[in-house]
Amino acid sequence: MPEWTKLPGRPVRIAFLLFDEFSNLCLANCIEPLRAANTLTHANAFDWRIATMDGRTGKSSSGIDILASAALSQVGAVDYLFVLASYAHESHDTSANRRMLRAAARRAEVTVGLDSGPWLLASAGLLSGRRATVHWDLLDAFTERFLDVEASQARVLRDGPFMTCAGAMSALDLTLDLIAEHLGLSARLDVEALFLHGDPPVGKADEAVADPMVRRALGLMRETVERPLPLKQLAKRLSCQPRTL
Repeated sequence: MPEWTKLPGRPVRIAFLLFDEFSNLCLANCIEPLRAANTLTHANAFDWRIATMDGRTGKSSSGIDILASAALSQVGAVDYLFVLASYAHESHDTSANRRMLRAAARRAEVTVGLDSGPWLLASAGLLSGRRATVHWDLLDAFTERFLDVEASQARVLRDGPFMTCAGAMSALDLTLDLIAEHLGLSARLDVEALFLHGDPPVGKADEAVADPMVRRALGLMRETVERPLPLKQLAKRLSCQPRTL
């Protein structure tokens, strides 16, 4: 269970390896929370760099060019290596890339596959005997292709020194988990609040609840949050049976 707060130590070193046609949303959902965590804690808690296989510009699926600061071979030891591929992932599944991924994973404490990135990791033999997820559009093909990987329809999975993530929105969840792990739960909640992520504000949750009984129950629970009502008393106040709730 994450601690409430943790003092930042040395910066957590992260490298994002981009393959052309990567999802820019997936990348942003990783980098922006890290940037926000640094800002909110007034510390350089996370330090990241962008890499491509050859050090040249990476092009996202939306046509946005991202300037790389290094080729993968120039990336030294890191705490996290994020491997981000999305569309046209099979065109990146070459013997040279597989060899370089294996070498890079040895220099990383944790290797993270995002979107279709897990496909490239599995093809490099890095996920053999492990549980992994991948973008759900690829899950059936992934399961058939990589018989030595236990494929799962999870949003985020961690198995040893490897993490896999199914897509852009789950990349945000994964990054928030990392923030909590390194800076504590308080920092995660602060970042969630900054991006209006998580539970809706009080007064807005009811709009998403169609059942009037549930809305009334939520209202009573908020009013008595300091001294929560037992289920029987809550049901009595609502003039219903406990099992109805």
